[in-house]
Parts: sequence; structure tokens; C-alpha cells
Amino acid sequence: MPDPLEDYVEAASKMLNLKLEDAAEVRAALEAVFKFAALVDGFPLPDEAVAAAMFAA
Repeated sequence: MPDPLEDYVEAASKMLNLKLEDAAEVRAALEAVFKFAALVDGFPLPDEAVAAAMFAA
């Protein structure tokens, strides 16, 4: 069964013309990012929450 994450790492490295020595490390880093993203996405916010102000210099 094909692994979509491995396919993504391979396709992205080809598109960016990167030669990966160890795609498993990239895969592990992406898995960690996705876990953190799930935590943030799962954090409940009330409907009346206001977005933080953005400042630009």
C-alpha cells in the first residue's frame, strides 16, 4: 500500500531539486509538525474570540 507522506516527500524533493540523504528524517519531522498542527486545530475557541492585531514595520 503506497504511503502518501513518503510520496509527498519524494515529489517535493524532486520539485525543489533537493537530494535527500535520509527521507525518513524528513518524514519524521513532518509527522511531528502534523501532530502539533492537530493540537492547535483541536483547541476550542469561543465564537466571540477576536484575532490578534497584526503590526507591520
